[in-house]
Amino acid sequence: MFTCNGELITCYYYSTSAGATNDLSVWGAEKREYIAVQGLENTGSLDLTQNADFSRYIRSNYECYDTLSPFYRWQAKLDISNIKESEYGQLHSIEVRKRNAAGYITELVIHYANKDVTLKKELEIRKKLGQYLKEIVLSNEKIRTDLSMLPSACFEVLKTENGIVTLCGGGYGHGIGMSQYGANAMASAGYNYKQIIEYYYENIVIKK
Repeated sequence: MFTCNGELITCYYYSTSAGATNDLSVWGAEKREYIAVQGLENTGSLDLTQNADFSRYIRSNYECYDTLSPFYRWQAKLDISNIKESEYGQLHSIEVRKRNAAGYITELVIHYANKDVTLKKELEIRKKLGQYLKEIVLSNEKIRTDLSMLPSACFEVLKTENGIVTLCGGGYGHGIGMSQYGANAMASAGYNYKQIIEYYYENIVIKK
């Protein structure tokens, strides 16, 4: 079992990171000592809270444990050409306002004709934009049209043209805790289970 300050931890896990693991800010939750952003050393001096730096990061294949996942990098197309909601009117555009240290969006604004709507949690962002999802091209060039929500909230808005919004993103899941693709790559590279667990969870004690 894994403990922090004498208490069992919650072992959050997900499929794929975009290069750096996430923290609980994407859920608006309180910090926990054993959850921290890992992998930023691979990005050099980039500040992923800034859109310009994030753009360079997400458009590149930084060396990390998750690069073999088809969801490591992806490009999505959203069709908002005929989206009109009774309360807000026609949907015009999507804007990223804030990111956390791992580059995941913590504030997304959807601009409608009559009102702006702000989303602050990763799952609501993924589900909301997933309603408009037309297709996703994965890093292995496979095209998916069967997804009902975005793979992650780690993306940038590339352009909006003729009612089609193009996103460039990375990762699959909330990004908090242990990456399954990353853990598998670490094991294949010869790391043991203790080294893998201690990479993804900080300040923990492993007990029988």
